[in-house]
Order: sequence, then C-alpha cells, then structure tokens
Amino acid sequence: MKLITNKKLLIAAIIITMFFTFLFLNTYVFKSKVVLIGVFQEILTIPMLLLQVAVLFLAVKKIVKNNTLLNPQLLCTSLLMLTSILVTFGSFLIN
Repeated sequence: MKLITNKKLLIAAIIITMFFTFLFLNTYVFKSKVVLIGVFQEILTIPMLLLQVAVLFLAVKKIVKNNTLLNPQLLCTSLLMLTSILVTFGSFLIN
C-alpha cells in the first residue's frame, strides 16, 4: 500500500510554493495589516520551511528508488521544491 504517491507529493509542493508566494506578496506588495493573516503566517511559516525540505527529500528518494527522472510529477515536484528552497533560504542570506 502506497501512502505517499507522486500526485500527493506534487500537490504538497504546489501548496508550499503557493504559501511562500502569498507570504512574499503580503510582505512586499500588499502589506496587509489584518491580524488573522498575520497569525496564520506566523503559525505556518516554520512548518512549511521544514515541509519543503521533507517533500524534496521524498521526491528525490522516489526518483532514485524508481531509477527514473522522466516522471513528470516527480520532476515537477523536485523543481518546485528546489526553486522554493533556493528562494526562501536565499532570502535569509540576502537580508
């Protein structure tokens, strides 16, 4: 029984990428002062940081296990997570 499928990894990668995109937009573009949005940002930021590393690890593990890089779902997942990690952790170094 497969618990973590390629489709679930792709959905998780899309959700994580969307979260950090909305976080960036709210910080630099919209500059929303709504308290509820700030609460969700504070609660979810650290778990999402850890989750993006875990999703990338699981995607790479599946790629190595199946010995294929041409699976479009795994390829898209790994590219999304690599881009998200580079931008997210790179922003810590730049500031």
